[in-house]
Amino acid sequence: MATVEALPASLRAKLASLAWRIRGLRAVRGVALLVLTLALTGGIALAADACFELPNAVRYALLTGWAALGLGVAYFGLFVPLSQRLDPEALAAIIEEKYPDLGERLTTTVEIAGNPSAAHGSTALIALLAQDTEARTGRLDFFQAFPAKRAGQLGLAALGVLALAAIPAVTWPQEAAQLGQRFLAPWTVTAPGAGYALAVTPGDIHAAKGRPLTLTVEVRPNGEGVFLPRASTLVLTDGAGQTLRKPMQVDRADAFSLRLEKLEGSFTYRVEAGPVISPTYQVTAVAPVELAVDSPVIAVEPPAYAAATIQKQTLKGLANLTALQYGHARYDFRFTAPATAATLTWKSEDPKQPSKIYDLTLSADRMGASLPDLPLKDSGEYKVVLTGEHGIATELEGRSVAVKADEKPVILKLSGGDDALKTIHPFDPIDISVQLSDDVGIAVAEIEYKINKGATQVVPIALEGRGTRSATGKVHFVLGGKVKENDEVQYRVRIADNRSVPEAKLTANVVYYPSERWRLLKIARQGET
Repeated sequence: MATVEALPASLRAKLASLAWRIRGLRAVRGVALLVLTLALTGGIALAADACFELPNAVRYALLTGWAALGLGVAYFGLFVPLSQRLDPEALAAIIEEKYPDLGERLTTTVEIAGNPSAAHGSTALIALLAQDTEARTGRLDFFQAFPAKRAGQLGLAALGVLALAAIPAVTWPQEAAQLGQRFLAPWTVTAPGAGYALAVTPGDIHAAKGRPLTLTVEVRPNGEGVFLPRASTLVLTDGAGQTLRKPMQVDRADAFSLRLEKLEGSFTYRVEAGPVISPTYQVTAVAPVELAVDSPVIAVEPPAYAAATIQKQTLKGLANLTALQYGHARYDFRFTAPATAATLTWKSEDPKQPSKIYDLTLSADRMGASLPDLPLKDSGEYKVVLTGEHGIATELEGRSVAVKADEKPVILKLSGGDDALKTIHPFDPIDISVQLSDDVGIAVAEIEYKINKGATQVVPIALEGRGTRSATGKVHFVLGGKVKENDEVQYRVRIADNRSVPEAKLTANVVYYPSERWRLLKIARQGET
């Protein structure tokens, strides 16, 4: 993907303006489409209710369908278009479609600007191309590549529909308000002559025992000039038949609430506000699913190649984890109550990676669950959600996972064959010894050498402690029988660890000494010192 940062300032500004225009027109088009859809379908529903006095069940169905339709149009007509990325290449293609005389000059400039490598030519040529493109596009109106006609038509149509919808609201305000209330709040209960209704939330519900619960009521007037109650009372009857009357907190002139800090058990309740009394609702207390003591048991295992040096970790309870990259974690849970579902959500610290949801496998008695394998490729966070009877969910606090990549081996000490050695006789030995360290395990140490820049040959260095985190080795390197007078020999030391992750196509970490060059030796003639 190209970037506009390397483009000339004027061209970059015009591309950015076009991108904002496209997003703006998409937003206008999406909002207009949503307004048209909701206004037209809502108007049809209100007209049907006015003509036929629909039963409450039909009003519930109409409201549900209307809301679902609105969500669908909002998602596909507004959210999806606005979430689409506008890459510089795509913008350049749109402009060249409008102005074919550019001859793909703009797309070529954008692509090269995002990747100015030697394969695209010299820096000077690239700069000339950018200047020429800037000059050719200087007088072009990029906005013509994405006209506003369609979005404008939809916007005007939406405004027209809203204006038509406002006519009955202005002409018959009370009747329109009543129809709107019946459509948008079919659950409202009205007391005859009171002038207002009470909308109670949450109504009949199963709630988690031991957790807070908030009960609210909204006072909805049926017309203008209605005097609203200044206070509201919650009438609560517990499982033993004891009735308590509790004043509710005033949130607004038309809204009241009461928070129960801890739900002790099931009860029934109703709300009284002035002459209006709501229906009686039932709150059923349900024991939520919680983690048992020392649950879960988490086993963190290193990747297979590191099993000999990195020990498996076993942790109890939700914990922050530290692991070697490409290791695995296994979770075994025990619960305090039967669960109907359990999930573990993994979120990588890389924002480009989407979250993953793992469904835990429930045990036969539903008192436990397990996740056999959580791959540990990147650092991130995991969060567990337990769901019990009646959909009561328990969201546990998230925990972090720190994933450490396998590092390159380190040469702690290397002696012999130093740079002062420039010329040797064919049978002079080069004694080299190494002391090595790695966070997982040393696998290979060897000398690579070339004679007169020929093919690379290898002499292994015998290691003591191979496969462990610390190893030493030495070699008696002799070139006799392989070289002749005046030959040149290049050589270096190669060290590799034991990293091997086939599924990720990862092989060993390798370091060289010297790191960026080869040592050079010249084979002396016989008799030379």
